Amino acid sequence: MAVDVQRFIDVSPWLQLIWSMPLQMILSLLFLYRILGWSAFVGFALTLILVPFNFALTRKQKTYQIEQMKSKDDRIKLMSEILNGIKVIKLYAWEPPFELKIAEIRSKELKVLRQASVLTAWNAFTLYCSPFLVKFINFLELLFP
Repeated sequence: MAVDVQRFIDVSPWLQLIWSMPLQMILSLLFLYRILGWSAFVGFALTLILVPFNFALTRKQKTYQIEQMKSKDDRIKLMSEILNGIKVIKLYAWEPPFELKIAEIRSKELKVLRQASVLTAWNAFTLYCSPFLVKFINFLELLFP
């Protein structure tokens, strides 16, 4: 019961966006149309194109994060097994095979981490460049109708 109440408390400030976001978008587009003319719709269309693109990047980023957490769990599990059985490993001189196992798991983790970092960079790039790109396209539309 307490969890449901907390969820409602967390969501309640955002409930205003259900009706206010479309109104804000319509009013903003109307004001931009009065100032810029038809080029306002070009910028709005570009914004509508960029939003699903960023959404897709974020969704892919989430899958990479889940994959990275799985490989991190595998590495931590192996490390705890090694630490629990360190006496046996030292006794039989099994350090090199276990080093290879750890290195293999770590390289897999780093590969996923690199992919996620590249995706994060692209997401940040599009997120920070999209306002400039919309303005640039609007000005190009004004210059070359």
